[in-house]
Amino acid sequence: MKTFLYKASTQTGDLEKSYMEANTTEEVISSLHDRQLIPLTIKEKRKKGDLFVKIDLKSPFWGLSQKGLLVLTQELSTLLNAGLPLDRSLEIVIDISDSENVTSIARDLLKVIEGGGSFSDALAQSDNRFPELYINMVKAGEEGGVLPQVLQRLSEYIEDSIELKNDVINTLIYPVILTLVGGCSLIFILIFVIPRFSVIFKDMGASLPLSASFIIGAGHFLQNYWWVLLGAAVALFLIFRVCINTQSGRMAWDRSKLKIPLFGTIISKLEVGRFARTLGTLMKSGVPILSSMKIVKDTIQNKVIAHSVANIAERLRKGEGIASPLKSTGIFPSLAVHLIEVGEETGRMEDMLFQIAKAFDRDVRVQIKRLISLLEPALILFMGVIIGFVVVSMLMAIFSINQISF
Repeated sequence: MKTFLYKASTQTGDLEKSYMEANTTEEVISSLHDRQLIPLTIKEKRKKGDLFVKIDLKSPFWGLSQKGLLVLTQELSTLLNAGLPLDRSLEIVIDISDSENVTSIARDLLKVIEGGGSFSDALAQSDNRFPELYINMVKAGEEGGVLPQVLQRLSEYIEDSIELKNDVINTLIYPVILTLVGGCSLIFILIFVIPRFSVIFKDMGASLPLSASFIIGAGHFLQNYWWVLLGAAVALFLIFRVCINTQSGRMAWDRSKLKIPLFGTIISKLEVGRFARTLGTLMKSGVPILSSMKIVKDTIQNKVIAHSVANIAERLRKGEGIASPLKSTGIFPSLAVHLIEVGEETGRMEDMLFQIAKAFDRDVRVQIKRLISLLEPALILFMGVIIGFVVVSMLMAIFSINQISF
């Protein structure tokens, strides 16, 4: 048996904290439900000391930004779906949250609500800490009397976004580590190993092969003028940042990314999935289509695709549907266009958009894994060729010493 510390809310909104003996977290949850309690957090007591391992029922992510937003949304969704009023739910969030940022934001929201403002008003007054998508969905939920359901959809939306982002990051970890280790090994050889050989060759007056001379020259340059390379890299980075901060520069950069073999397809599908998920979530929550398109445009990171979405919104304003403008952009894949056409014809647009999001998110994961499976051996081969070239060049130089007449 294990010892758990739990926090749970009663049907009247009171907070209960206590210990419970159980084998698993699920048993604690079941026991609390039997007592008509709403489980909020559970902590398992370790065998040694009084430390606890937090087991959050709703999310393993803490902090603010997207992860903190997920925690706040899930906690409010749980409490509101249990029938508690919004102000009491925020008070409980303030009491149970382990994140100072989440607690601070909840306090600010509570002040506005206690002053007579709505939840969407409180979100809008929170110094841009909540995205426009979030605020508009909450406003639609308040007007339609379905705020708990809207918060549940927001939780699912944020959780899906975080899951996709984490999958991409986890897939890229090994290639990045491989590149860093290989690059650092090469720099170490050029800076600390090659100069030692160059001193020997210079003292013996050996005539070096061209490849060895090139390697030794590169080592000397890197050892003595590394600051030039660093300065050039910083300057290029700053120039690049200045260029992409302009509208024309950002459009040119985003357009070029879409044309990169393999990578361009992944970027396109990633943005289409984001477009479909965001638009479907907004429409499902009752946000008007034109307002939804404006919000969707702001959530898309590639400015070329965002510009296309803005044109689609303009044609929607003139009375056209979505599928035809989407097809005319030439950016959205045929599958997405056909599914949206089916959604318009059958009146199941939201369901089709969610299907598109799931399909393209799945394709992105598969394509990234395939790309990484090709990239990993390619990186190993590339680093092996570079380091092998250095080693062979130095061996050739060593063998050339035998040709020196003493």
